[in-house]
Amino acid sequence: VPERYQRVGLKRCKSTNPEIKAQFVHEQMMASHVLGLLEREATDIPIARPFAIGREEILYEWCADEEGNAHNLSTADVSAGDYLRCIGDAAYGLSYLHNNGIKYHDLSEENIMVTRGRKAKVVDLGSARLYDEVVSGNDIFNQRYYDWRLIVQQELDRKALDIADKYALGVMVRTFLQR
Repeated sequence: VPERYQRVGLKRCKSTNPEIKAQFVHEQMMASHVLGLLEREATDIPIARPFAIGREEILYEWCADEEGNAHNLSTADVSAGDYLRCIGDAAYGLSYLHNNGIKYHDLSEENIMVTRGRKAKVVDLGSARLYDEVVSGNDIFNQRYYDWRLIVQQELDRKALDIADKYALGVMVRTFLQR
């Protein structure tokens, strides 16, 4: 019987910068949390699953097209209908995170990978935060898609923070429609 191998995406932190190290340690914590959530799911949630979390690396599910190549939404050769379907997959992934008390804060075309059958998965938990966490000035978010005013509303109502992710989703759709 031939052995089958699972391809994975490797994220490793080699930096000695304390801020970058702290960001990576936080991503490891979020990946561990999401791994626990996804292990209980019977259905395929459109989020790249973390497989293993080591001291200096995280192994994520490899998201690839039919040819085995990894393409994000900005580089994939997709039709308008496929693009919008991928946005819908991303919205479903965000909804899953929000229902589990996680704000994503890094939605962009680069963080939506196109998989087999023109499906999509949200990748990269580096900016994700639990609803109870306060977003500090050091936290990273994509300024092209996010409005800082929505993110800092955390002091008003932390449960409403998914509005920042919804706003970013709207920016993606608007950007697509303006092409």
